[in-house]
Amino acid sequence: MNLPEEAAPADNLLRDNDPAEGAAIQRLLDKPLSIGDLREHTRRVATPLQIAEKDLVRLLVFQMGEELMAWKAFEVHQVTRATRVHRIPHRSNTIIRGLCNLDGTLMLCADLARLLELSVNNGPSKENEQPWMIVLGDEKNRWAVEVDSVKGVVTVPQHAFRRPPITVNASLACYTTNLVPFDQGTAALLDMQRVVSGFQAALR
Repeated sequence: MNLPEEAAPADNLLRDNDPAEGAAIQRLLDKPLSIGDLREHTRRVATPLQIAEKDLVRLLVFQMGEELMAWKAFEVHQVTRATRVHRIPHRSNTIIRGLCNLDGTLMLCADLARLLELSVNNGPSKENEQPWMIVLGDEKNRWAVEVDSVKGVVTVPQHAFRRPPITVNASLACYTTNLVPFDQGTAALLDMQRVVSGFQAALR
């Protein structure tokens, strides 16, 4: 006995509807695509998916020695050329460098490289290149840190963030929340609250 061939999906759809609906669906399926329709469908397929604004994170990327690091841009209050740091008698140490004057405001300056236990050279990374200072912290507790160079502000989608591997320097890993790839490399995203807490602990 010959079994009937399995009906195509469109045939099943037509069979389940009344004749009028079936005819309308058949006309829709048989309607040829115009050149304009083909172009519009091609444009939609070729257009990259738009990332929601809430999923984008703005980061200030900077460099210390060979390391690229970043803070979330809203956590940074100021970026300026480095200025002279004055030691504080009996308070300055390996992490607390002293006081600096930025635009008429005295501010504590800390050594981020020593806090993170990074191996970096003292002084500018290139001959005659002046380092930068980044100011972070809240209104009542701001700190200045000196860095070799500032790469600028980049916008990165949240889904691109990665967990730091276990091979990362232990001290750096303690203050790092994520690794963030961008067009110039991969930066360690630092936790501002942990960094400030580390500075405060060194001040005691």
